[in-house]
Amino acid sequence: MSVFVKQLNILVVEDNPGDYFLIEEYLSDERLPGNIFHVRTLVELKAKLLTNTLFDIILLDLSLPDGSGEALVREVLAIAHEIPVIVLTGYADKDFGVRSLSWGIADYLLKDELNASLLTKSTLYSIERRKINISLRESEKRYKELFHLNPVPMWVYEINTLQFLDVNQAAIAHYGYSKEEFLKMNILQIRPKESIPEVIETIHEIKNYGKSVKKIWRHLKKNGELMYVEIEGNLIDFVGKKARLILATDITEKLEVENALKISEQRFKVLVQDGADLMTIIDRDARFRYVSPNHATIVGYEPVDLLYKKVYEFVHKDDIKRMLETTNSLNLHKSVSIAPYRFKHANGSWVWLETTITNLLNDSAIQGIVSNSRDIGKRIEYERKLRQTNERYEAVAQATSDAIWDCDLRTKKTFITGNGYQKLFGYAFVNEYLDMNFWEDHLHPDDKERATGILADALVNSRTQCSSEYRFLKADGEYAYVHDRAFIIYENNKPVRALGAMQDITTRKYQESILAIEKEIYALNATEGISLDDILEKLIDDIEDLIPHSICSIVRLKDGKTLHHIAGNAIPEAYIMAIEGLTIGPTAGSCGTAMFLGEPVIVTDINKDYLWRNYRDIAHEHNLNACWSIPIKKSDGEVIGSFATYYHTNKSPKPHETSFIERAANLVGVLLENREASEKIKQSKERYDIVMKATSDTIWDLDIIKDRITYNKGISRIFGYSLDHLEIENVQEWWKKSIHPEDLGKVGDKLNDVFEKRQSKIQIEYRFRCADGSYKYVLDRGFIVVDNDHNPIRIIGAMQDITRKKEEENRLRLLESVITNATDAVLITEANLIEEPGPVIVYVNDAFTKMTGYSREEVIGKNPRFLQGENTDKHELQKLKSALLNRESHEMELINYKKNGEEFWVNISIAPMADSTGLYTHWIAIQRDVTERKNREIEREQLIKELNNSNEDLRHFSYITSHNFKAPLSNLIGFLNIIDEIPIENQMLSQIIQGFKVSTHLLNDTINDLIKILIIRDTDSFEQKNISFTKIMNQVMTQVENLIVESGAKIETDFKSAPSVIFNETYLESILLNLLTNAIKYRAYNRPLKVQVTTEHQAGFVVLTFEDNGIGVDLEKHKEKMFGLYQKFHDRPNSKGMGLYLIKSQLESLGGSIDVESKVDVGTRFILKFKQQNDKKTTLH
Repeated sequence: MSVFVKQLNILVVEDNPGDYFLIEEYLSDERLPGNIFHVRTLVELKAKLLTNTLFDIILLDLSLPDGSGEALVREVLAIAHEIPVIVLTGYADKDFGVRSLSWGIADYLLKDELNASLLTKSTLYSIERRKINISLRESEKRYKELFHLNPVPMWVYEINTLQFLDVNQAAIAHYGYSKEEFLKMNILQIRPKESIPEVIETIHEIKNYGKSVKKIWRHLKKNGELMYVEIEGNLIDFVGKKARLILATDITEKLEVENALKISEQRFKVLVQDGADLMTIIDRDARFRYVSPNHATIVGYEPVDLLYKKVYEFVHKDDIKRMLETTNSLNLHKSVSIAPYRFKHANGSWVWLETTITNLLNDSAIQGIVSNSRDIGKRIEYERKLRQTNERYEAVAQATSDAIWDCDLRTKKTFITGNGYQKLFGYAFVNEYLDMNFWEDHLHPDDKERATGILADALVNSRTQCSSEYRFLKADGEYAYVHDRAFIIYENNKPVRALGAMQDITTRKYQESILAIEKEIYALNATEGISLDDILEKLIDDIEDLIPHSICSIVRLKDGKTLHHIAGNAIPEAYIMAIEGLTIGPTAGSCGTAMFLGEPVIVTDINKDYLWRNYRDIAHEHNLNACWSIPIKKSDGEVIGSFATYYHTNKSPKPHETSFIERAANLVGVLLENREASEKIKQSKERYDIVMKATSDTIWDLDIIKDRITYNKGISRIFGYSLDHLEIENVQEWWKKSIHPEDLGKVGDKLNDVFEKRQSKIQIEYRFRCADGSYKYVLDRGFIVVDNDHNPIRIIGAMQDITRKKEEENRLRLLESVITNATDAVLITEANLIEEPGPVIVYVNDAFTKMTGYSREEVIGKNPRFLQGENTDKHELQKLKSALLNRESHEMELINYKKNGEEFWVNISIAPMADSTGLYTHWIAIQRDVTERKNREIEREQLIKELNNSNEDLRHFSYITSHNFKAPLSNLIGFLNIIDEIPIENQMLSQIIQGFKVSTHLLNDTINDLIKILIIRDTDSFEQKNISFTKIMNQVMTQVENLIVESGAKIETDFKSAPSVIFNETYLESILLNLLTNAIKYRAYNRPLKVQVTTEHQAGFVVLTFEDNGIGVDLEKHKEKMFGLYQKFHDRPNSKGMGLYLIKSQLESLGGSIDVESKVDVGTRFILKFKQQNDKKTTLH
């Protein structure tokens, strides 16, 4: 009985009444609900289908009057649309039935096999199948609408291959790939490299356990941009394939917002809760409603300790009134600042705070007064100390005699503090501001550029201080020498202020100037050929330059009564003639009175001074209005002249000017006195020269007072100094420096002892430096000349060269010490002929007795042959005999025998010794026990021999092994290639064969690699020629052009410095190919690959640098294994660990080397060194 409730409309197309009857019966028997409609031809069928009746199924006879077979079926299907069609036929044509089912009929039934049950079942199944198909199509339509119109990216991928099967428009727009590009990709290609292992693990869990969870992933857009997506997925069947439908929601912006919110919360915590500012909210009654947590750190209160308490309970009573006045102004201003006040700390102390309050009582979120307070205790303390510093600064400025200044470098205004400017320069500036131009305008023209330049240089080079000396114009029109020290203050690395002090150093400068003048005058006086008149005129010129507007004169006292002018060209000639020969006296002007009294006479106004009453007219005639005169005296106080300075104006001397003129007068006294003694000295020197010429020693004469020494020609003959060289200023210092440093202390002690004991002569030995820097031993003997007080003033002596004597003594002592203390055995024999009894031993040292075991007594007087034995090399003894006969030195190694009979190897060096006449007197032999070294050499030779044999065995084994492997491997690979062409239905067997094929090829690659290495290691020679780097690089780039294009690599080369190299062309191409493919293979996926290749010449090598910006290598972990065989440092496809090993082997085989520098995620630099050589066939070793 049918389960259908719905009334079915069944259309039977049958021209045979009998068959129709059976069909009707079959349907009635099964009580199939519905109506049966009957037509006999195709035409009637078409007409019936045009009526309003909706048919559920058509039962079609395959042979009608107006149609049959395939044509009938196809036409009925065309007009039936969605109505299922069951074909009824009397012909058992299986192929036709299959074909018709493929055209779209619902079923194919043979009339001979038809029964009620079969017909009913087929009818019902066909109707139900139609409903399912319609439902599926509608469902598919809804899926496509949901999939393709969804604004969120969606896609379908196959579980097994991970290949994209379909993507919606939102995914295309969001990721940037076209649909065609998507369908050629798999889902791993839109993931960052580091996420791929986790993706694969997740897919594995889904495949094995059906586990699927919503998860956040990072995806890559086509343009390389990263985004965060939330993935939801379900397993589906897609066109018969097991697949997953994915919904990918971009949550990048959402995460950024969440992260910004998190950062904002953290900032709030840092700024408000953990910041330096105290934050509170206070209500209308001045009670705390909110207290930030950092109160505990700054004022010692936890927030709960302050909540709902009044603010003024914690404010110092002296600050409350001022604080209330400020807070009341909140009625007029939204925000006000409270001046610093004291807040009570939890420990009872007071904390200085500075507060800003804002009225937010009407703000619904706050409803209070917000206060922000900062602890300013350190600032208050700093300000207090600053006030103290300023007060001390003012006190120092007032107390010091320096001129203190403070310049604002931004405004160019200078603040003058204290009264230093007034005291030093006569300017009445006290606490005033001046333009910086004031300072520059008052610099001496000759000093201006230098002084301003020093300050500018300090500012440019960010120095904190500088100093300079210059002349500064005073209020009275004269210049003062000043020493100006400046200290520069910087803010934000920019100079803002300069503070300084100007010190008047005029007196010091005058002292320095007169010292320089004195030194120069003394030097001139010591120079032959310069007259006293010229020296005195030079002195006057210098003083007139130093004392502005002065006119100087020197007069000489003759016979103790009259004055005579001797120097001063600026004095008018008529005035000189007028005073020439005047008699000195108590009122004889300035010069005559000064010489009469023996004291300085300073006349500031000649017209009013009584000393000039007899000479005013003369002075007035030549416009002379002031005259300062200082008496010139000898060393014993005798007045011999006067030094005077005249002026055209009335003038009083300053202290430094008086001192200056007095020193000038003293200097002139010395010059005059020295000139008187010069003739006596000259005569004495002539007698002294005669003595010096008469001796072969170096005679010297030291004038201790004048610090001058005189040598005879012995100083040139013995020590190589020219007499001109010895014209030096500080003789004693030069003499001390000429004494050997090791002898200087001894010589100094000896001199001090002689002087302390007031001895009259000295004798000492020391080393004296020659002109060429060498030293000679001298015996120096001197006689000391003293003055009346027994103080030494002169030493006359003679230096005798005793170098040869000292060297002989030292040589003998050294030889004795060497022989006695030598660690090597020393043996000395007589120089007798080598025949019997031969040379006999006369001396052996301790080392000899220790080495041989014989005592001295046992060997003295014997011939050394007793040390020889059975294994002593007779050939070496014959060579020794020949050397002895020819009186030649000889060295040999042979076996000798100790006293106990033990053999030992000894190295013997033998040399003849001659006396001063050239007669050979002895043989000396130095012997060294080399047994240990000889044993090591024997062992090393044996090891080398064994190692060579082992290496040869290994080489033969490698060749035999590789050959024996290669033949069967080739057969096996050929066999596997044949198997590839044979279809194998057993899946497991196919997988086993494929795995075996992979292993076989890997083994073949390994054997090939080993053969390459053996070829490099065992090849004796390679053809080398001059190869162009550009040519080989272009060949390599052509070979891997597809890889370069695929990776987007940018390759830059620069071979200008070294365009070519002498090398094997095959090796060079292999090296560059390995380096380039490695760079591409290990490139960083997150940035374009960049390769730079350069060459240069360097110390006998051509150096090639190959640099990339790839993923790099951790050299701290892998440096030692970097060039090892089969060493891999990354998981990248096709990594074998062979390339770098081959590069190193190829380079080293031709005398080159390779080094590497690398940093992870930055890149790698290889430095290859090719040994420079001639273009030839080079043998490898």
